[in-house]
Amino acid sequence: MFHTIIHTDQLASKLEDPSIRIIDCRFSLADKEWGREQYAQGHIPGAQYVHLDDDLSAEIIPGTTGRHPWLSIDSICSLFSRLGISNDTQIVVYDQSHSGIAARFWAMALSVGHEQVCVLNGGWKQWNATDLPISTHVKSYEQSNFLASPPMLSLINVDDLTSLDTIIDARTEKRYKGIEEPIDPIAGHVPNAINIPFLGNVDENHLWLSKEELVKRFSKVQGASGIYCGSGVTACHDLIAMKHAGLELPSLYPGSWSHYITDANRPVVSEST
Repeated sequence: MFHTIIHTDQLASKLEDPSIRIIDCRFSLADKEWGREQYAQGHIPGAQYVHLDDDLSAEIIPGTTGRHPWLSIDSICSLFSRLGISNDTQIVVYDQSHSGIAARFWAMALSVGHEQVCVLNGGWKQWNATDLPISTHVKSYEQSNFLASPPMLSLINVDDLTSLDTIIDARTEKRYKGIEEPIDPIAGHVPNAINIPFLGNVDENHLWLSKEELVKRFSKVQGASGIYCGSGVTACHDLIAMKHAGLELPSLYPGSWSHYITDANRPVVSEST
């Protein structure tokens, strides 16, 4: 079983395996239909498309939730059942390249106790680069009855987060420092947060760093008990990196920065000049 990362050649050899479900998570904040359109133009054979807003997020309540509210356990189980994922299924998830969106699905699986889930190294970009099969056929699967097991990833709320001594912020350095904020209305970071930008987990081709490199990268946040990002998506990328490196996983604050700033009384640290 694959628990963190699978390479393109490994997946290509398993396309006919009936125990595998491939999930296409391509998505763009700038054009929310882009991923669905790209999927229709071509995808990995057998892959099913899921949309970050429509499938992987709960209802947004302005002023109350973040931008991508976490689904309930029942909702995740319902989604997995609709996709034909059972408790013994190997899930392979990919997005356009860096796995920042695919990571959300990976973490959702862990949160309902399903460890047989991995992301495709280099995503769709790498699959195309290696001239592997592409399909426009939308394959359907018989609905399953996925049942939640004890979680392998713990979730925490904002009060839990702010009580921790060391927290990981997975956003870009400029967003963390409050120098720029292209998405949320308030810039800065949570007190006690240390910045480990998720894109640093991969190289310039969006291929994952070695386990040894990842261990070194996260050495400055040893003992961190919580992690967040902008909306509970790319923090999951840091979580994959940590699990792949054999490190203990911190608890995810799924509401993340976009939820944290819904209360103006919560302290914000900004390093902008």
